[in-house]
Amino acid sequence: MVLATIAGGYAVVKSNLSRVMEDLERHIKKAETDWSKFDARLDAAEEERGRHQLQISTLKSINSPGELKAMNREMGDITARLKSVEKQLDKIQNMHNGKHP
Repeated sequence: MVLATIAGGYAVVKSNLSRVMEDLERHIKKAETDWSKFDARLDAAEEERGRHQLQISTLKSINSPGELKAMNREMGDITARLKSVEKQLDKIQNMHNGKHP
C-alpha cells in the first residue's frame, strides 16, 4: 500500500511537473516576445528623442544672441547696399531715358 501511494504520488508529481515546465516555457517565450516589442519601442523613442535634441540644438544655435546680432548686421548692410544700387539705377535710367542730342 505504501508502495502504491508513493507510485501514485510520483505519477501526480511527474504530470504536474511536466505541465508546469510547459507553462514556464510558454511564459518565457511570451516574455521574450514582449521584451522584443519593448526594446523596439524603446529604440524608436530614443531615436525620436535624438532627432528632437538635434533640432533643438540647431534652433538654439540659430537663435543665439551672437548669431542674431551677426544676422541683423548683415541684413542692415544688405539693405544699405540695395538702397545705394537703387539710387544708381534711378540715375542711370533718368540719364538714358532723356533726349539724346
